[in-house]
Amino acid sequence: MQQQSSTQSAEPRTEAARRILEASKILFAERGYDGVSIRDIAEKARVSKANVFHHFGNKANLYEANLHDTAEKLITKLEVLRDTRHSVRDRIARFALLDLQEQLGDPHCVYLFLRQLITPQRTAQRRTAEQVVSDSLKNLLHLLEQLKADGELPTETDPLALTLAIIGANFMFFQLQGILAELGQDGNPVEPEAFIRSLMHLITPAVDNGHDAQRHLTR
Repeated sequence: MQQQSSTQSAEPRTEAARRILEASKILFAERGYDGVSIRDIAEKARVSKANVFHHFGNKANLYEANLHDTAEKLITKLEVLRDTRHSVRDRIARFALLDLQEQLGDPHCVYLFLRQLITPQRTAQRRTAEQVVSDSLKNLLHLLEQLKADGELPTETDPLALTLAIIGANFMFFQLQGILAELGQDGNPVEPEAFIRSLMHLITPAVDNGHDAQRHLTR
C-alpha cells in the first residue's frame, strides 16, 4: 500500500503531530537520519509509536515534512520583499534580518539541512534536502530578478550574487556566532540588527536605485 506523504496533507496539524515534528527535527539534527528511530521520536514527543505512524506514515515522510516546513517559512519571509509600501532596500534588509533571526532562533532546523548537505553519501534524504534548498534559493532568486526587471534594482545588479551574499553572510554569522565577539573590535557580541545594517552598507550599490539611493545618501 502506498504511503501518503505528510507534506501533501492540507489538514491542520494536531498538538501531538506538532510535538512529533519538533521532536523529530531535534533528533534528526543531532543524530542524523539513520541515527534516529521511530521509538526515539515517540519517546521525545511523549506519544506512542502508533501515533507517529498515524500522523506521518513512516520516518521518511516525517523527515520530509521537516524539510518542507522550513521551505514554507522562507516563502512566508519572501512576502516582505513584495511589500511595496517600503523601499526595496528596506525590504531586502528586513528579509535578511528575518532570515538570520530564524536561523539563530531555530538552530536545529539549520543543522537538519547541514547534516545532509555535507554527507558524502547520495542518500534519498540528501537528495530531498538538496532539492528543497534549490527550490528555496530559486524562489528568492526569481523574486530578486523580478525586482530588477521592474526597475527596483539597478540594471548592473546580479540577482544570483545578491542572493548568495545575503544567504551566505547569514549562514556564516550563524556558524561563527560563538567567536564573533573575538573578531569584533571592542570584544562585544555582534547583534544581528547591527550585522544586517553593516551587510546592507556593503551591498548598497546592488540594491539602491534612483530615489532610494538619493534617500540613503541623505540619511
